[in-house]
Amino acid sequence: MHSSESSGVDPFERVYVTAVGAETTDQIFKKVAGYKQRHPEKLTALDEKIRRYVEEHTAPDKELELKETVRQELIKCARNIFKYATLVMTGSTAQMLCDKGGDLDLSLCVSDNDGCFPTGLAAVSEILDDFHVELTVNRPIEMICFSRYIQATVPIIRLALNDMYNDLDVDITCNSTNVFYTNHLVQHYVLFDDRVRPLVMAVKSWGRKVDVLDSQHGKLNSFTLTMMVIHFLQCVVSPPILPNLCALFPSVFQAEKVPLHRFPLYHDNCIPNLKKRLAQNHLSVAELLLGFLIYYADFQFDLHAIYVRLGKRVDREPALERESDAGEMFIEEPYERYNTMRTMRSPFTRIEIQKTFRSSAALMDCDDGDILGLIGIEKE
Repeated sequence: MHSSESSGVDPFERVYVTAVGAETTDQIFKKVAGYKQRHPEKLTALDEKIRRYVEEHTAPDKELELKETVRQELIKCARNIFKYATLVMTGSTAQMLCDKGGDLDLSLCVSDNDGCFPTGLAAVSEILDDFHVELTVNRPIEMICFSRYIQATVPIIRLALNDMYNDLDVDITCNSTNVFYTNHLVQHYVLFDDRVRPLVMAVKSWGRKVDVLDSQHGKLNSFTLTMMVIHFLQCVVSPPILPNLCALFPSVFQAEKVPLHRFPLYHDNCIPNLKKRLAQNHLSVAELLLGFLIYYADFQFDLHAIYVRLGKRVDREPALERESDAGEMFIEEPYERYNTMRTMRSPFTRIEIQKTFRSSAALMDCDDGDILGLIGIEKE
């Protein structure tokens, strides 16, 4: 265990975040409170619509069970050629943020003779190529109706399963072990407060509706929006709804990187014990959604960066940013520490997204603003 974790210091003293400032928070939630006072029925209706949306779009247990069945079948296939291989769920499924009908993201984990998981391009390409041959040439299982091996910067096997498996799409990377830590972190934030999942899902629905959730065209991606929600719940709402869980384990998130066998990051009693330390915040999901839109409507993405790992917003210093991380926005990946928005290189895209936030937040400025239209109940 890292020395700072065994020094006898109460770990819960490290979880506090750096607020964006009372003036910013007061300005946001005075506006939300004023709207609630004028239109309480609209806030209630929005809260109900979010509840129904989440109910309609959350992946049911039977769908998650099917994904687990697929994972187990693929593990059997992998072990035909790699004796101790396994496949680990990643992405929104692992983060407990999976939509109904969502894809299954897996990482094939194959260690070398030293028990390490090679991540070099040549090594993972060879492993995935062998696995793809096993799946498509030897065809040990009949669930696959289409497969493709994509040799890219991050090689991937893409599978389309048949109707017996709900036409499920499966993406398989290799030895993406670092992402396990971040998935585990997000999962614990989702478990920490029962408003986190519906707020993330509502924000993503809004993002799809207004066309800002579109990573293929250099706009926001799903993980970035999740980080933006967590930052908002950490540093903007008062009292904070979420703490800085990364600070509980500095040897994982702030010092040297640790091997895979150090899972799990958090003990069973971590969440309930920590929740007792935080002051209660009773804002509804609808109020939080409106506050989220107001906050990012005025966020200066060219000047500030979001660090969930540090539990704060920081001033950007472009001269200190790596060239590979130089994007129009900077939202850090907590474990690997790269910029999740490094693909956004056009200031016009950032300005367009900022305008979209502002137009959505402006719905509260007029009595006939359609805040119910912020999210959709239909499947996008």
